[in-house]
Amino acid sequence: MWSEVKREIGEAREAELASKDKFFKPVLEKGARMLRHDGALESAHTILRYLINSQAATLRIQQEIVNEHKPIEKTAAGAELRRALDEQADHHKEEIRSLKEEMEAAMRAKDEETRSELQEELEKKQEECLRIEKNSQCMAAEFAAERARLEALILQMEAEQQKQLQTLEGLQAEVAKVVTEKEQQETLHAQRKNEILAAKQAEDKRRARELEEERKARVRKRDCRYCSCRRS
Repeated sequence: MWSEVKREIGEAREAELASKDKFFKPVLEKGARMLRHDGALESAHTILRYLINSQAATLRIQQEIVNEHKPIEKTAAGAELRRALDEQADHHKEEIRSLKEEMEAAMRAKDEETRSELQEELEKKQEECLRIEKNSQCMAAEFAAERARLEALILQMEAEQQKQLQTLEGLQAEVAKVVTEKEQQETLHAQRKNEILAAKQAEDKRRARELEEERKARVRKRDCRYCSCRRS
C-alpha cells in the first residue's frame, strides 16, 4: 500500500506496472484503471465505488446462450443468418425452376441456341445452390466452434468475475476492519477521556475537602485564640 512506501518509490513502481507488457499495460490500453490504496478508509471507499459502478455489458448472444441455454443456431444472430441463407437458397431455386421451364419451351421450339444458353445458366444456378448448401454446412461447423469458443470465454469471464468478487469482498473486509479499529480507538479515547475527567473530578473533590478542612481548622484555631483572650 502507498502508506507503506515513500511516495517517490510508489510512483516509480506504479509507472513500471503501467508501462510494461508483462504487468498492467495491456489491460490499461483496453480501458482498465489503476487506483491507489493508501490504507485509509476514503481510498478504500473510492475503490469500492469504482468496482460497484463498473458493470460489464452483457451481449444478447451471451444472454441467450448462458441464461436461456440456447444453441447458437437458435439465437437471434443464428436465426437471422439462417433466414438470410434460406432466402437466398429459395431465390436460386425459383430461378432454377424458371430456367427449366424456359429450357423445356426452347426444346419444344427446337431452339438449340436458347436451350444451350439456358442449360449453362441452369448449371450456374445449381452450382450456386450447392455453394449455399456447402456454406450452410460450414456455418453449422463454425457455429459449433464458435459455441465452444464462447463457452470458454464465458467460463473465463465467470472466473474473472469471481476473482473480482473475491477482491471486492477482501476490500470490504479491510474496510470493515479499518472501521472497527477506528471505532475501537474512538471508544478507547472516550474511555480514557472519561477516566481522566473522573480522576480530575475526584482530585477536585479531594482538594475541596482538604481546603474545607483547612478552613475549618483555621476557624477553630481562631475561635480558640478568641476564647483565650476573653478568659485573660
